[in-house]
Amino acid sequence: MTKQSTQKNFSLLVQKIKDANSIAIVGNGGNLAVASHAASDLTRYLGKFCFAPTAVHLTALGGDNPWHKEWIHNYATNADLIIGITTRINSPISNAIETLNHNKFLIAPKEHSRIDTLTIGGETYHEFEVNVLWEFYMLFQECGAELKRI
Repeated sequence: MTKQSTQKNFSLLVQKIKDANSIAIVGNGGNLAVASHAASDLTRYLGKFCFAPTAVHLTALGGDNPWHKEWIHNYATNADLIIGITTRINSPISNAIETLNHNKFLIAPKEHSRIDTLTIGGETYHEFEVNVLWEFYMLFQECGAELKRI
């Protein structure tokens, strides 16, 4: 855990990751890249089945329209745990996740009132994205992963 996150929810998310066999991670824009990177490394480091939206999903499901809710309802609900990454509490991702009766978690700069949230700081979108990716590695390590050294 870094100084950028809250201890209570960090520990809660660690336990949820340990308990899940499959994890869906979804983000938007730069957070979509973070979601994809984190899903890949969750599989590599912890042996979990993890997945995130791809360009194929985005164009097939959304075309020129929002794709978040449809992807979350059609794909993510097949996972034991859904993790959403967003810079806005009232975003298409948080709104779609909130409607689910599912094991879910949000990573955002502010606490969501109805979804367990790992709050991570940052003054810009890019700082938030970098902090989120780093926090995933701290989560992996806390779950027992031995991170590769240079």
